[in-house]
Amino acid sequence: MIYDYRCPHCQIVYDIWQKISEKHQYECPVCLQKCVREWNSAPSMQISQGFFTEQFRKGGEWVSGQKEYNRKLDRVRTESGMDKYLGVNKANPEHVGNRRKKLEADRKRASRELADTEEHVYNAVRQGKMD
Repeated sequence: MIYDYRCPHCQIVYDIWQKISEKHQYECPVCLQKCVREWNSAPSMQISQGFFTEQFRKGGEWVSGQKEYNRKLDRVRTESGMDKYLGVNKANPEHVGNRRKKLEADRKRASRELADTEEHVYNAVRQGKMD
């Protein structure tokens, strides 16, 4: 884990990686005094209130418990098309609809990008920039 230590003399904050089992002492390399650990910057955990996961969203998110985790996992599996590989017997119709909408939006975006690329190439050839 990364802990913040502040030198009481220099007031410089240092980010130090330490194991939880290590003794929490750090000396300032400038003035060689023992630094004070910043307790408010340490990660906080709510016991029996849920957990943090990075599985559903970039940057992570807090889920309130196993039921919410399973519900979000089912949604992600269906929308990403992994149901047939992971052996999901019955997908939620709402998630299937979201997957269809997402696939249709991806197809439209890809066709627009292809048309824009073809138009760019056509204009470049017409202007003599490409052979």
